[in-house]
Amino acid sequence: MRCNASKYLWIFCIVSVLLPFTSCFFWNKDGERVVHRITKDFYLEYYFGIKEQSIFQTRDTVYKEYGGVSVIKATVFAVGNDESFVIVKQHPNMEQEINDRLFKSEQGSSDFVLKDLGDSIYLSKDDKVYSKNGKWYHKSNGWNPPDSLCPNKKITNYYILDIRNYKIGDYDSYKMYQFDNKADFEKKRQELGVSDKLDFTMVSKEVE
Repeated sequence: MRCNASKYLWIFCIVSVLLPFTSCFFWNKDGERVVHRITKDFYLEYYFGIKEQSIFQTRDTVYKEYGGVSVIKATVFAVGNDESFVIVKQHPNMEQEINDRLFKSEQGSSDFVLKDLGDSIYLSKDDKVYSKNGKWYHKSNGWNPPDSLCPNKKITNYYILDIRNYKIGDYDSYKMYQFDNKADFEKKRQELGVSDKLDFTMVSKEVE
């Protein structure tokens, strides 16, 4: 009996020691939270599905349950880094943008300004679309956005985070460059002196 008690005590001690480290990489509560540390104060993480994967900058010395602010929004699908730079590829989440265009400007209890007539393709077939005083409106029954909007794989954005002068806790001590095409991204790499050996080593195939 004493031997079994000692065994369980050892197991408890091991779990207690390892738990703080494992929480830095994943956490499940009210959905799913998966975290990967990139370097310094920068983390790759998502909460409710990999389509929400973003880059966050922690605003605490110790990475806490809800610490950090979004640096690059979803959907981040490829990351690489060394001690001087972080390179990132991202497909934008167009679902939120179109949702805002469709539903932010309200005419009545359920009537909204249709800012872009082309957005009508995302409306329910039962929605009423009408013109009034030179503007287009729609009476909404909700919407069911296609999966192709989140992420929109037809668009790829590229980022470079220059962290050569970054200091832990000095949250503005980095520079970020964004590009909507690979040619400009590669040109900036050369200008900044990013190593040719730096490649995308963290790739999420599900949203690539």
